[in-house]
Amino acid sequence: MDLSIQQLRMLREVSRQGTIAAAASQLGYTPSAVSQQLSAAEKTTGVAMLERSGRNVLLTDAGHELVSHADIVLEQLAHAQAAIERVQGDVAGVLKLGFMESVSSSMLAPIMRRLKNEHPALKLRTAAIEGLWPEELIRTGELNVSFVIGSPTDTPGPVGDGFERLVVCRDWFRLAIPASHFPGGQPPKSIALGSLAGEEFIAPPLADACSLAAVLVFQEAGLDPDVTHRVADFPTTLRLVAAEAGIALIPDLGLVRVPDGVVIVELEEPRFRTVELIYRTSSAERPAMQAFIEVVHAVADDLGLDRSHDARKTAAA
Repeated sequence: MDLSIQQLRMLREVSRQGTIAAAASQLGYTPSAVSQQLSAAEKTTGVAMLERSGRNVLLTDAGHELVSHADIVLEQLAHAQAAIERVQGDVAGVLKLGFMESVSSSMLAPIMRRLKNEHPALKLRTAAIEGLWPEELIRTGELNVSFVIGSPTDTPGPVGDGFERLVVCRDWFRLAIPASHFPGGQPPKSIALGSLAGEEFIAPPLADACSLAAVLVFQEAGLDPDVTHRVADFPTTLRLVAAEAGIALIPDLGLVRVPDGVVIVELEEPRFRTVELIYRTSSAERPAMQAFIEVVHAVADDLGLDRSHDARKTAAA
């Protein structure tokens, strides 16, 4: 069968998205271009791969069979690309990175600056992934690597087949409290989170990538917080704290610029979340990926983030 890699990617994306329009949007093509390519693939194979069901598109048995092989072919192609890059030894090409807000406000700019200085032939493309699980975006090739937030342990989170996760650092939580709560001007060194029952809180949206770790911290403290404001970024959250709109639980990465009127207090029982990277196992062989990970570690060190644990421990499928 004389099928192109492009056609295999398109067919696989249609199987995941359910419509040609959605698949085209994910891959950056027009719907007509995807339809033409898949029609050409059907002519090449001599079998129908798609059938319409209302606005959706369903794969035929032949289509499902081809998609299962497409996954294998595309995975092996990724290994081949990594092997070629490894032989050449050049840190070059394009690396597509996903990130969440707290990383963008603290780590992203230093990472881009260091990569540009140390590896000018490597082009970094970025996309925010707030509220999204990036594994599927990496699987489809829209991303090569992404930051993710892990649970409060030093063990990388679970991964699917063919993926790895690496812990970059611990990100410790602090309390951001309006200065007006301490009229004497002397806040305590630490506060038990459970003692703040009845206070109003500012927290990330429930679907936000940063929300789950904070929810776990509240649960461990036995506190069901009265969340009066849900805000998607930490700079805005800190400004609301300064405006006496509530208290916020914020990790170190979110404390880049603390405005006047905000006091940062330690938790009596310290809690952290992990900042991790997720990428395909095949991508780990790329010199570009290895260089990127080294730069991330260096930036974390420069920012004084907690890398006292074994931050290079990975979890492979």
